[in-house]
Amino acid sequence: MAKTYKNLFEHLTTFEALHRAYGRVVKGRRHQMDVIRFETNLESNLIEIQNSLL
Repeated sequence: MAKTYKNLFEHLTTFEALHRAYGRVVKGRRHQMDVIRFETNLESNLIEIQNSLL
């Protein structure tokens, strides 16, 4: 039987969790133009993602 986690979605959608996920995603890709563009407004982009998930 699968294990149940309470409040997992809320934990995954915190700003800190999204920032950690971003760090893992861009590892080795920092010089790509899409990453550079996203990173120029990183905080507002992560907040926008967070709001769209909630």
